[in-house]
Parts: sequence; C-alpha cells; structure tokens
Amino acid sequence: MEIYLLMTTILKIPIPKGSLINNQLNPIHYADCYQAEFRTKQDITPESIVIYLLNYSPKWVEGLMLLRNLLVKPFGLQTSNGELPILTISKGKKVSVFEILERTDDEVLLCYTDKHLDACLSVMLTKLHHQHEVTITTTVHYNNNLGRIYFFLIKPFHILIVKTMLIQMIRQLS
Repeated sequence: MEIYLLMTTILKIPIPKGSLINNQLNPIHYADCYQAEFRTKQDITPESIVIYLLNYSPKWVEGLMLLRNLLVKPFGLQTSNGELPILTISKGKKVSVFEILERTDDEVLLCYTDKHLDACLSVMLTKLHHQHEVTITTTVHYNNNLGRIYFFLIKPFHILIVKTMLIQMIRQLS
C-alpha cells in the first residue's frame, strides 16, 4: 500500500494589484491575502472554488458558525441563511451572508455588509496547464466600535478557517 502525503504551503502575500477587491471598502481597516499552488487535471474555475469553499466546510467550522449565529443574533447582526448546497455563482446573487459583486474569468468578488462591519472576499485563480495558483483575499471595514470588537474576537478563527479550508480544497482537488 502506498501512502502519499500532500504538503500544501500557504503563503501570506500582499493583495494582488489587479484584484477586484482593490476597488472596494474605503478605508480598509484589516486585510489578509493567502495563496497556494496545486496541480490538478480537473477543470477548475474561481466559481467552482467559491462553491466548494461555501459548501464543504469542516464540521468544526460549521459548529463555530452556528455558535457565531447564536451569539450575534441578539445584537441584530446578519446570520447565514442556511442555503445549501450553493450551486451557482452569479453577479448580484446572495450566497450565505455574501453578495456576489463581480466576477471575471479569473476572480470572484463577494461582499458582506452589516451595521457593524463590511467585509469583502476575493477568490482569484491563475492557471498554467495543470498548475493552479489560488489566492484568497479578505478586506474589512469597521463601521463602528462593535465591528472593531467583533473582528478582534473572530480574527484568529478567520485566519485559521481560511487556511484550513484552502488546504482542504486543494487536497480534495489534487
């Protein structure tokens, strides 16, 4: 029996200059951008990556999101609508708490707007034959002190969730 161990390196990089996310949220109070490379013969698009990320969260992430929804509901903050599975990505469509703002051949831009903060998520894909490079960027704008406090509390989970879901997706596709 052969066992293959896929080592996935997630790099923290600056926001790509040509990203759609650069035209959103002014000012940006927080931003992160993670990138990973992988090989696959499957036909991958930015839309398929977004659909995968929104539909196939690890169980512990789903548990955290349920807890988050319970904790923020008394404050009047948005919660996910439980729409699963998400099958299509189109401009203007609402998926979970995000609205699809833009999509190009190599990027999908989703944004979440609420009274405490606004957040955008960009999923970019660069392909060269079977080699793929996926870049996930998050930007956040605080609308008030509740937004600052909320993001301070969830920031460690946000970083862990983005990295974990990126690794899980790549392992599934490779």
